[in-house]
Amino acid sequence: MFIKKKIAVLGLGTHQLGALKYIKNIYDIVGFDEDKFCPGKKYAKKFYNFGLNKKDKIINICKKEKIIFATSFCTEFFLQLSFEINFRINKDQNFKIIKEITNKKACKEK
Repeated sequence: MFIKKKIAVLGLGTHQLGALKYIKNIYDIVGFDEDKFCPGKKYAKKFYNFGLNKKDKIINICKKEKIIFATSFCTEFFLQLSFEINFRINKDQNFKIIKEITNKKACKEK
């Protein structure tokens, strides 16, 4: 049985739905959002309901969950946060993952 690798997605709002639909076929999503009713949580294998300002808590969860990469599909603030999480969980910036999850054409087609 094939086990998908896990990525963390910071923010699961309406504007991220296309990307979430696309990447759920490649990775298991561990999602973080402060809105417990966020529409993207249905694509997450695991969902954590708290604000993204809880950086240390997110980092600890990422380590525990064996996340291979953290990302966001919304604002620059969250891109900076995902970079810091990746750095602190001791992961290289994996450009193969970046290429897969930033394919805007594929994300919008789903």
